[in-house]
Amino acid sequence: MMSQNDSKALVARASQINTQAKIAQEEIIHKLKIEKTNVEMQIQGLTDFAPDTTDSLRPGVKGWNPNKWAADLQDAKTRLYTLGVELKIAQATYDEFFGGDDEDVADGE
Repeated sequence: MMSQNDSKALVARASQINTQAKIAQEEIIHKLKIEKTNVEMQIQGLTDFAPDTTDSLRPGVKGWNPNKWAADLQDAKTRLYTLGVELKIAQATYDEFFGGDDEDVADGE
């Protein structure tokens, strides 16, 4: 029967496990980046009042509720901050287990 010797099989298995773990951590980082971008877009939408005219001080959103706006903006900014922390932790984990010599996954586009 043809088979790899024990040493080669262990090396191959370790390499496969490492590759799977690295890809999984990269996926976490990419998902966080996507979510962070979505929250940044949400904040952009909340802070763009789109007035009807350039000399109007009335928000362009019909039925604008300042309490809801403030709560939504607070929630979005808090989520953005939290995502930034989660992204730094995910990148630190990546660097710890897969080396930080390459461009940061969190910063690389």
